[in-house]
Amino acid sequence: MKVLFFARRTLHRQPGGDTVHLTQTLQALQVQGHQVQLVTETADLQRALATDTWDILHSMNLGRLADQYPCYAARKAHPRLKWAISTVWVDYSAYDRKRSFLLRFLPTPWVEFAKMLGRALLSGDRWPTIGLLFLRQPLHKMAWSADVLFTSTDTEAARIRQATGLGASVRTVALGRDHLPKAPAAPVRRGWVVLGRVEGLKNQVAAVEAWILLKGRGFDAPLTLYGDAAPNHGRYVRQLRDALARAKALGVDAQWKPALAPEEVPNVLAASTGVLVPSLFETFGLTALEGLHAGCDVVISSAAESASLLAPYVRTASPHAHALAEAILAPNIALPLPSEAFTWEAAGTALVKGYADAGHFIAFTGSRGMPNRYGGYEEMVDHVGRGLADLGHRVWISTSSAHPDRTYHYPGIQRARHLDPESWMGSAGQFVYDWISLRALKPWQPDAHFALGTTSSGPWLRWTFWRGRSPLAVHMDGLEWMRGKYPPAVRAYLRRAEAWATHGAQVLVSDNPGISAHLQTYQLPIEEIAYGVESPSPLSDEALTQTLEENGLVSGGYALLLCRLVPENNIDLALDALLDEGPVAVLGDWSNTYAQTLLKRFGAHPHFIRIHANFDPQFTQALRQGCRIYVHGHSAGGTNPGLLQAMAAGCRISAHDNVFNRAVLGPNASYFSTPSDLQTAWKQADHLPTFTAESTHYTWPAVTQAYANLASRLRG
Repeated sequence: MKVLFFARRTLHRQPGGDTVHLTQTLQALQVQGHQVQLVTETADLQRALATDTWDILHSMNLGRLADQYPCYAARKAHPRLKWAISTVWVDYSAYDRKRSFLLRFLPTPWVEFAKMLGRALLSGDRWPTIGLLFLRQPLHKMAWSADVLFTSTDTEAARIRQATGLGASVRTVALGRDHLPKAPAAPVRRGWVVLGRVEGLKNQVAAVEAWILLKGRGFDAPLTLYGDAAPNHGRYVRQLRDALARAKALGVDAQWKPALAPEEVPNVLAASTGVLVPSLFETFGLTALEGLHAGCDVVISSAAESASLLAPYVRTASPHAHALAEAILAPNIALPLPSEAFTWEAAGTALVKGYADAGHFIAFTGSRGMPNRYGGYEEMVDHVGRGLADLGHRVWISTSSAHPDRTYHYPGIQRARHLDPESWMGSAGQFVYDWISLRALKPWQPDAHFALGTTSSGPWLRWTFWRGRSPLAVHMDGLEWMRGKYPPAVRAYLRRAEAWATHGAQVLVSDNPGISAHLQTYQLPIEEIAYGVESPSPLSDEALTQTLEENGLVSGGYALLLCRLVPENNIDLALDALLDEGPVAVLGDWSNTYAQTLLKRFGAHPHFIRIHANFDPQFTQALRQGCRIYVHGHSAGGTNPGLLQAMAAGCRISAHDNVFNRAVLGPNASYFSTPSDLQTAWKQADHLPTFTAESTHYTWPAVTQAYANLASRLRG
């Protein structure tokens, strides 16, 4: 594996925890036989990518946006390159506003940009590109564009997931502590040390104030602060000098010395009683591990995200002088650090696994979004979207502004809400919604784009100008132009829209062999992925009887039609055939013209039972579980989710005789094309097969994996 690392320009001039982190990571990967290279200049990064092929681009510190932006651009320019970030993310926003009165009134992007300029001017860090100032939610965009984020603790991982909405693409890889050679312990250890750059977040002032309190209790061990002053923390440096002056006046042995060279650290720790980490915030606090490795007592701030991880081996305290003083005086009952814990070899192995398992950025457009409130495509993206996110992929799902659930969130899924004017524009609003969805997705350049349906998106999918150049797979719907509800002109358009959508596609997705046979005319690769179904939980006899009685039904005594009330579903044929045989329950939306025609024609029949649309899973399960025969009249549309649900519920099914239904039910099912066929099925219902076993071939995990595999092939 070839890994290109990119880090801050001052990595070696101003060493810190990330310097150790990166240096040891490079060595661990090299020992395992991987090829690695470190660059700190943007020009060197671009040159390395232009002259060689890399498997992984790995950057450091998610919060340093000036360092992440070149990698963000590189990931866009090299779509097959995997991008990993070791986050080391400190959210300074609350501290910055406390630190500066002016910063309280500036928008967060401006504050971050000003800090980047300050670091570049005062510390020699990378100059930020002006594009960062106008990039909306830059940290969110960087996090979602990276294929995998590595944190050092589960606490940091949870914080990043909370801040970004990411899920399983955020992984924890603990740091190592065996980079420091063990120096011989001094005959008598004496004194405590604080290691780290002097800045407000490191909280050295509280350590000095704790030592002032300890002096009053007879504690006279010296305190030594090792670290250089941060160039943009002048006010805090003055506060520290004042605290040290007060301590000296009271006879406290506390002093501040320059940062230690790496080779000096082992000897200093070997001579020290303990290491204090008083920080207001730490993503890990590597000096705590270094102290444990050297055999020191360690007191770490409870604000460090490693505090719970290290709790068996350290003493913790809130980052305030009184609490720190109490922790220093408390008896040390911590366990010794196991020799095999926290090694860089283990960290390197975990990184390699994370690289290999890194997911893709997968987008779905064309549905009304999730959670499912509509059926069909919405049910598919609900199940598949959650499944892909659980596998570690980042999933974008276009969601209608009319979706009733505005607060739903699932880790790893970005519900991108877009204007959907269908409620006041009619069907034309679908074209607007799809156009807006595609335009919003274009800048993200997903690794795989699944466009669902072609009716209102076909004209836009044809042109990369609208949708971008991301690898595209088009789910070709259910051959809409075959549906009898449309007049000839509309059917002609639907067939043309289907053809337009294929112009930009790399793969066509079908959910049924009958559709696949038609799609062969386009001479494109065809991926057949059916829908899935969940095995329902049968209702108790009491619950079943109650639900059926409320709707005038008796278990085993009625035929059931559960579908959209449209001509191609052959509801009139079924009613003609079965009403004189026994009760027929029809569940659907009765507001359209065809439904009203059915009511006028059959509504007065004593066996006709109209049920208004109610798709509560327990209610529909009761109807399926209690029916004598389930009539599936769909004559077009591929693999129908309702048919799969009837199979899973154990219904005895009679289906309209066509290639789509035969592909699902096989040769042994009951099929009808005339009223007499249905009458025969009703009379012989006790002898009809059930399809519970066959339904197990249609599982959502299998469907999800099929989409994941196709996404991998699309990315290349």
